[in-house]
Amino acid sequence: WPWLIGRWGILGAAAGPLIGECLGAPLFIGYAHRRFLKLGWAEYWRESCYRPVAAGLGLAAVGWAMRSTVDTWLGMGVFASVGLSVFFAVGYRLLDAETRTLLHELVGAKLRKFRG
Repeated sequence: WPWLIGRWGILGAAAGPLIGECLGAPLFIGYAHRRFLKLGWAEYWRESCYRPVAAGLGLAAVGWAMRSTVDTWLGMGVFASVGLSVFFAVGYRLLDAETRTLLHELVGAKLRKFRG
């Protein structure tokens, strides 16, 4: 990856491991899911990847829309608040009923414990 660093500096240093993971990880994920979990790519995507990717796309849309306002600490705080709200709202909306119930029970138990 030295040519990435020479050309793009610190961004190239970050891109090298990312490219390596993007090349190798799908092979190992596919093998492990197929061999041990009997899970195909479509089911893996539907069960594990769809919701986080959709929430991440919502966050990316907020980032793109607010990109000109994130030049101060206040702008960064507003972006973080709005972006995380969208991320969690989209993620929560895509949860199935069973997972929502479990989430409500876990949060309720933590709040009761916190309140004493």
